[in-house]
Amino acid sequence: MLFVDDLNDFLLPNFRTAEIGVPPGTLDRYVAILQRMERISAAADEVVAFGCHFDLRSVPFRLGDAPDPLVVAEVRGRWTTRSAVLVRSIIDSIRYIFLSQVNAAPVPPPPPGSDLPGLPDVLERVRSGIAEHDRLLLAEPADPGVPQSGWWDRNRSGAVDAGDELLLDLFEPGTNRRI
Repeated sequence: MLFVDDLNDFLLPNFRTAEIGVPPGTLDRYVAILQRMERISAAADEVVAFGCHFDLRSVPFRLGDAPDPLVVAEVRGRWTTRSAVLVRSIIDSIRYIFLSQVNAAPVPPPPPGSDLPGLPDVLERVRSGIAEHDRLLLAEPADPGVPQSGWWDRNRSGAVDAGDELLLDLFEPGTNRRI
């Protein structure tokens, strides 16, 4: 949640264009945020490695500028290894933006017989994390009566299709209605 505060109160106001702006005296803050993201990513790796889950009672959540937020919700429910994989992928994608701004995300040369370069390590990590998340998402369909995010096979077809719903662990504050 400290990173969400950084995102809402510092990054969004200072990162309104395609380049990271560096207002005077803020370089140390960017470095601290990058270090926080690296710790989050490493902690997510541990959650995944040990197959952990956590039942979160309720945490207030705001995404966006305080005067006009994109989302105001309560986060609650069972957080699983799938949750950690998704959070890690989101964090790593933001880390990539930081790293690419300072040329710290080098692009590997093309593999033999190809003219397409490989993905930078952190982007490859995002790509494989999203694939792993999708595999885990489909492996365990959600039950809307249980506060755990996931794929709800509404029409019981056994396959992801237009009749289904993606349940998130974001709820309208004070209610059981999902956002």
